[in-house]
Amino acid sequence: FFFSTSFRHSTLGQTQTANVPTAEERQGDFRNSALAIPTDPVTKQPLNPGNSRVLPPSLFSKNGPLLLKPYPLPNTGGSGFNFIRQNIASNPQEQQVLRSDYNVSAKTQAFFRWIRDLFDSRDQGNGSALGIVGNTNTRNGTLLSLNISHTFSPAAVNVFNFSLTGNRINNFPVTTNFRRDGLGLTYPKLFDSNRYQVGPDVSIQGFTGYGVGSNLQNFQWMFVWRDDFSYVRGTHALKFGIWLERFRKNANVLQSGPRDNGSVAFSRTSGITSGNPVADALIGNFQSYGESSADSVVFTRYTQVEVYAQDNWRVKPNFTLEYGLRYVISPAIYSAINNVIAFRPELYDRAKAPRFNSDGSLVRGVGDFIGDSYVNGLS
Repeated sequence: FFFSTSFRHSTLGQTQTANVPTAEERQGDFRNSALAIPTDPVTKQPLNPGNSRVLPPSLFSKNGPLLLKPYPLPNTGGSGFNFIRQNIASNPQEQQVLRSDYNVSAKTQAFFRWIRDLFDSRDQGNGSALGIVGNTNTRNGTLLSLNISHTFSPAAVNVFNFSLTGNRINNFPVTTNFRRDGLGLTYPKLFDSNRYQVGPDVSIQGFTGYGVGSNLQNFQWMFVWRDDFSYVRGTHALKFGIWLERFRKNANVLQSGPRDNGSVAFSRTSGITSGNPVADALIGNFQSYGESSADSVVFTRYTQVEVYAQDNWRVKPNFTLEYGLRYVISPAIYSAINNVIAFRPELYDRAKAPRFNSDGSLVRGVGDFIGDSYVNGLS
């Protein structure tokens, strides 16, 4: 019998840099800025002809300036960046190990193993230099193993093994500085879902973006049953066995944008840009906006079965023949709540293939659609 436990705590610091809008730029004053004069995307003339490098508040949208609110102010004049920050991550760790070996009888032995790992992480910046959104990450891993061997005779031995491995991950953002109500955002969302009640992920060309970051919830187990029987008869060393594996994993899907909080981008490459991405943000002139209706959870499952038989035949003292057969049943992975799809070639109907107009748009009424979704060959 053996038991051990260990504890470890590490605090890691990392210097990170970013580029953020200045206080003047956030007020629409670009007189001391390297950013371009904001122009009308149609006429290409300054949005404010009387003072081309200053945008009056009358041109601001209601929500645009609020998207700049979470940004910290510049605190340095470094080359290529104007903000520097020391990010701190706290990482407490813990592990327990239990082992037990037991001779049930002269012919039967058993051993048991249990290992548990706990790893927590609290990151003030969720991997970003801006420090707008923090992160808590709790990971719990478990391993169980039971092995029982029995000797029937000097020529016959059976070994049974069961193992269970799994983990639980709860990775949540800390969004105190990023909530819609705290920022004062009032624009209507496309969908009702917004788990953390936060503003959109923001991308402004030439500046460091910010957003929700990691938000993974994962729970998984793998069960393995294995039995091996060995038998020696004459010049043959025979072995037979079975392997049964069952896997279960529940996890949310959306780990990158756009998510249910939305994602907005301001860029000079947009056809309707003012040529100044910060000015675009102020006047609400976004290049793109995306939003998911909700974060889905997939209950991944599969079961795999293997059986085998093999023989090590010593035909002659200087010649051994080893041969065997293994049969594997490995069905496709599926979701227990039936919410994933895959392309199956055998279901694809060429007669229902979509057709396109010369401008790239779909020919209406042609193809296999459900609403706006093309479903030919999907199952």
